[in-house]
Amino acid sequence: MIGQLTSWKRDIPPIIAVVDDDETERFLLSDELRKWGYQVELFKGRYADVPALISEIKEKRSDFVICDNHLQQAGYAGFFGAEAVVDLNQLGIPSILVTQHQDTDATRLKKWRAKLPVILDKNNINQRNVEQAFEKCRAEVNGTIAPDRLPVRVLVEVDAIYDKEVVAFVDSWALRESISFPLNLIHLSRNIVKAGTLLLADVNIGATDRRDLYFLNFELAPEPDPDDGLA
Repeated sequence: MIGQLTSWKRDIPPIIAVVDDDETERFLLSDELRKWGYQVELFKGRYADVPALISEIKEKRSDFVICDNHLQQAGYAGFFGAEAVVDLNQLGIPSILVTQHQDTDATRLKKWRAKLPVILDKNNINQRNVEQAFEKCRAEVNGTIAPDRLPVRVLVEVDAIYDKEVVAFVDSWALRESISFPLNLIHLSRNIVKAGTLLLADVNIGATDRRDLYFLNFELAPEPDPDDGLA
């Protein structure tokens, strides 16, 4: 066991891959990780696509990955870190996404949020948070989903639709508190979905922060039955 990483049972420390397009940030984080007792592999960039990055991560036998979301600086990578983290977790390599733009990226990140067990703010990286994040990722990769990540079928009321964004209410999560997510998550005709439309979706209403909410499997909510006393 290392620190809070209680699920780590091997005698040697795990190898953590650090993926970040900022060389200084890579160095500072790797230095911290080594101080906490981990082995570190730095990834220096020029990745045309996600498979190219994953190939190198596998080649270096990394046990965990910490990946920044914005990776396009100086041609480091041609994709967002969220795309890589989703694929890495699905391949069984516990990976956490870090970003210093979580508030401004909140709507965009909803595209991948259902498959991102943890997103850490770069300003909130410390040993406890990183190790707890890896524990949560490792558990989800192995099929144990935390209560705040479990989906529930709930009613979603569309409040407004913009060019690529939907603003909606999920009253079962928080009464009349608006939440935004990408329009392309709703695979229904734009002519059908408009302000006031009621939808059903799978939402992790156990989340305590709006940034952690995800939305899956939208469909139109059924019309009320005039004989059930609710119409």
